[in-house]
This record gives sequence, C-alpha cells and structure tokens, in this order.
Amino acid sequence: METQRILALQTVDDLSSDARRRFRSQDDRLIGYEIVDLYALDYVADERGESRLDVPGMLEDLSTKVLELQPDALLIHRGLAFDEYTEDIITVLGELARRFPHLRIALQDLERELGQAFRPSKGDHERFVNPLPGFFDQSAELQIMCFRVFRPGQVD
Repeated sequence: METQRILALQTVDDLSSDARRRFRSQDDRLIGYEIVDLYALDYVADERGESRLDVPGMLEDLSTKVLELQPDALLIHRGLAFDEYTEDIITVLGELARRFPHLRIALQDLERELGQAFRPSKGDHERFVNPLPGFFDQSAELQIMCFRVFRPGQVD
C-alpha cells in the first residue's frame, strides 16, 4: 500500500496539537498515512499593536511544502486561526488551488462533526465560509479524514 501524504493546517503547535499527534500515532485507521502538521499562527506578526497574517509568507511556505511533499490533500482545521484570519486564509488557499489544481483542499466541517449549527465567533467569518468557495473538496472521504486528523480518539 502506497503512503498517502496529508498536510494538516492547524492553529498553533500547543498541548492540543500534541494530544492530536499522540492519538493519531495510535490510530490503526491512519496506518498508511503520513500527516505533516503546519501551523497558521507561525505566520502572524504583530505590527504596531495589530496582529496580521503574513499572506505572502504563508503562501510561499505552503507552496514549497506542496512541491516538496506532493501531498494527496491539505486539510484545514477550523479553529481559532481560521476564525481570526478567515479572509486571509481563504485568499492563501484560493491561490494554492490555482497553483496546484490537483491538490484536494478540505475544510473541517464542524456542522457535521458536532451535529449542530456552527455559530461563528465573528460576523465576517460566516460571510467568507458560507457558501464555501468552489475549490474546497468537501467529499465524505476528506471529511472523515478531517475528523480522524483533528478529532482523533473519537469514533467516526
């Protein structure tokens, strides 16, 4: 069986991401997958008291990772960074989709996972996510993978 490579864009490398990695390493359903974690807050800079996402830097680093690893998919964790920098992250992902049309990009579907209506913490979040841009692959296959990668240890 050929290894499938997955890039997983999360918010930050912290105790929660450590726990996810530990659970994933023990999940037999993820045998045959190489999961490379990337962190959105690595691209946030504080300029004059205002936090900003470095869109060009994130785009170039993600492009380099895609060229280097040739991943089968890029999964996006719908967490704090996505809530805070929705427009910027969507811009980066849209450009990645243009540069790498073969790359499958999936956004974690919290509505399906949690079984309830997702209530964004910011009014503008909903504007950019609903409806989803057409480059997102929200297939059942990738949503199950999002669940296993971002909510490991839970039964899907």
